[in-house]
Amino acid sequence: MAYKLDFKATRLKNGIMVYHKATDDPFALVSIHIPVGHIHNTGSVRPGAAHFLEHMAMNRSARFPEKEQFDRFVAFAGGSTNAATSMLQTEYELSIPSSHFKDAFLGLMSHVFEPLLDERDLENEASVIDNERAGGVNWWPGRNKLEQHRLIRWKYQDLITVRQHIGLHDDLYAMTVADLRALHAAYFDPRAYVVIGGDFDLGLVTRELSKLEVKEHRLPARYRKSGWTRRLFHHARFTDVESYTYHMAGMPETRRLEDVLAIRHIGRLLTNTTHGALYEWLRRDLGWCYSLDFSESHGSEIYPADWELTIPLDSFKKVQTMRRELRGRMEGALMDRELLEREHERIVSSRVFELQTLGSAVDTVDAILSAYGKLVTDKDYADSFERCRDPRYLQRIYDRFMSPRVSGEFLAIPEKPRK
Repeated sequence: MAYKLDFKATRLKNGIMVYHKATDDPFALVSIHIPVGHIHNTGSVRPGAAHFLEHMAMNRSARFPEKEQFDRFVAFAGGSTNAATSMLQTEYELSIPSSHFKDAFLGLMSHVFEPLLDERDLENEASVIDNERAGGVNWWPGRNKLEQHRLIRWKYQDLITVRQHIGLHDDLYAMTVADLRALHAAYFDPRAYVVIGGDFDLGLVTRELSKLEVKEHRLPARYRKSGWTRRLFHHARFTDVESYTYHMAGMPETRRLEDVLAIRHIGRLLTNTTHGALYEWLRRDLGWCYSLDFSESHGSEIYPADWELTIPLDSFKKVQTMRRELRGRMEGALMDRELLEREHERIVSSRVFELQTLGSAVDTVDAILSAYGKLVTDKDYADSFERCRDPRYLQRIYDRFMSPRVSGEFLAIPEKPRK
């Protein structure tokens, strides 16, 4: 049975929002979102502090004062915890059988809002994070030379430095409890919100969250604006690629979910392995590639949405030939009413596999709230999907967000081509 996105929204008297969905699952999934992220590591806030605080907060709390006591409690109850810091927020997650919900939820609340920041833990966490940082410095903000090229030498999406993001060695070992306590005060903000689904005690959740005394903190933020470094076609050599890999991408300046969903639809129309227009041409007709990839992502208040098409070929000559025809093939697919109807039928049939777990529904709502700050309904998705049957609508989306005027391209060439 597919889960619906019919979460309810409750605003508490202190302004904190709770987005909740009750189900008969024998467990609950909780995420607490705090408006403190990497971009706030500036001014009086030490580099890497938001991430360091996330680590320290999950060590000890007033309710579970021994180090990692809460994690062990949750694990032996059959659940799990996790925490992550992003550009704009810190998220604390809990999965717990419903029979242990009360103690686990109160424990998570205690770790987030009343952590015991112990001097004894500082050096260990500094070492752990320093090790985490060391693995990502050379190719920041990617994991290899190709990713670095995509993220800063083609598109410009390196919003902050590695130092601001996670801290350098000296920043980490200079971190103090006073630094972390000062930043933790910003956790008490009415823009914090909670997403929860499953079998849980909503009364307990709202009572405990309502006890928090909050105010807007509006921490100073520092980041660079996204944009193109080198939008027009170019090529570069890499030791970590084995094929001539063509990349096309765009960064749509839109805060509308329906625009991103339409871009996704176009990507599927072009690359799906059933009748995708580019897949049919490059694999079935020419036999030039095994697969094509299309990805898209939602943006946020500080960076745009993103889409990227990737096509691996085995020679520079084939890339040149493909580029001459590529745009015509893409635009022709958008005007092919028969193809649009077949794709509509295919997606309708495949939807039986969507949102089959509570976790997938909660993750979807988490992502939408992080990107757009509001709930989206199943009807919103359905309405957007129906609009994609209209070739004129898809052409408008393509012209605004995917045409040569607003997109970029580059070719990754292998340092040592395959023989």
